[in-house]
Amino acid sequence: MKIVLYMAISANGYIARTNNETPWSEDENTNYKNKVKEVGNLVLGKTTYDLMMKESAFNDLNNPLIIVLTKSMEKPSRENTYFVSSFNNALKVLITNGYHTALIGGGGQCDTAALKSGKINEIFLDIEPHVFGSGIPLFVSSTKDLKLKLIEFKKIGTSGIQLHYRVKK
Repeated sequence: MKIVLYMAISANGYIARTNNETPWSEDENTNYKNKVKEVGNLVLGKTTYDLMMKESAFNDLNNPLIIVLTKSMEKPSRENTYFVSSFNNALKVLITNGYHTALIGGGGQCDTAALKSGKINEIFLDIEPHVFGSGIPLFVSSTKDLKLKLIEFKKIGTSGIQLHYRVKK
């Protein structure tokens, strides 16, 4: 299975402010939505899932299969959604449902679980023109390192940039 991490980050590497606010541009949001529509699934952490549910963000994504990494035993309130306790369980659900690509799309803990698995194949980083004094990092502390090869870069809107990397194995 191909594992793709797709995140928007500030110029200093944060995926959100400490209050979970993400002031990303409409151009970045459009890129993210298009990638979710293309892949048809999204693996998220519970906090990111809860934030997206409040904003009804899934309405614009063509009803993707959602996998939520969580310790919660509650039943998801959204159809086409699974709560799982580990990254490997998320991959099993995707394989069972016929997917060949997993899109990791949010939350520092979810991103780190993917990183620690050693299974990430590609990374898309949409770098937005913001610097946060503090915030939620792309990855929480980990001993896992990745070597990346730049595949492509492109401008997003008037001030953003997207970097597309392949993970060197």
